[in-house]
Amino acid sequence: MSYKAKPQVRLIENLPTVGCLRNFCIKVINNPVFDNIIMICILVNTVALAIVWYEMSPTLVVFLDYLNLFFMTIFTIEAIIKLIALKCDYFKDSWNCFDFVVVIGSIVAVGFTLFPELGIDLAM
Repeated sequence: MSYKAKPQVRLIENLPTVGCLRNFCIKVINNPVFDNIIMICILVNTVALAIVWYEMSPTLVVFLDYLNLFFMTIFTIEAIIKLIALKCDYFKDSWNCFDFVVVIGSIVAVGFTLFPELGIDLAM
């Protein structure tokens, strides 16, 4: 599975002026396998979000909630890796900006479910 999107910023790996953590993150985001794994996660997450129906079994609702948390974690890790590698250049790519907004929105939504006394219910 592949797509034709080209990154706005491409970083050179193993520069001596860059720390080892940032070099590792640069290697990860430059690897096409990383993009393919993220694309597969996006597709599977889309299917998981689309299979909601009225009067679903409670077991399936719990499973989908955990699956959503799993994908939120994956996408959060992706954003962190890209932020470390690209620094401020992360926000030069509009897809990264979109991903960042989705990740922050997901974290806020999960935060609301952790504090039911706020009275905000986002459950299925």
